[in-house]
Amino acid sequence: MKKIGGILVGLLVVVGLQAMAQGPNNQKDCDVVSAKFVGENNLQNGSDQFYVCNDIEDFELSQDGDLMVVTYHDDNGNITEKGTLKNGELHGKWISYNENGDVTQMAHYNNGKKDGIWFVWKDNGSTLLEIEYDNNELKGSHTWAIEKRQVAAAE
Repeated sequence: MKKIGGILVGLLVVVGLQAMAQGPNNQKDCDVVSAKFVGENNLQNGSDQFYVCNDIEDFELSQDGDLMVVTYHDDNGNITEKGTLKNGELHGKWISYNENGDVTQMAHYNNGKKDGIWFVWKDNGSTLLEIEYDNNELKGSHTWAIEKRQVAAAE
């Protein structure tokens, strides 16, 4: 959850630094962030690069509605987290993945507040924690022992 909160801070830094001159890529300790703007903003459409944390952050920008889609990648290019921002706040579904690409967390925000049912898979997916929030208030939680986990086919 700390990483999700850090996304907002990191993206605000990116937007704030976009007008600064871009320097060389000297450090390799930051996450690679890909973001697609799908809302009103004063940024250009298309691809651009920003120097953040002394590293290059890669963003794809386009306009379509009022959301900014954010995707975090690890050093190997695997997706580690994906979600949306609305008016600079966490909004909608956020999904976290482990190094194997398995979903480890599904969270939902409504204008920056925790909302709805959250799912957290623990112990390599053998335990599911179900947490319910309403307007940032914890309503309840359940823990499930997973006997079998498979992806359901969509038709």
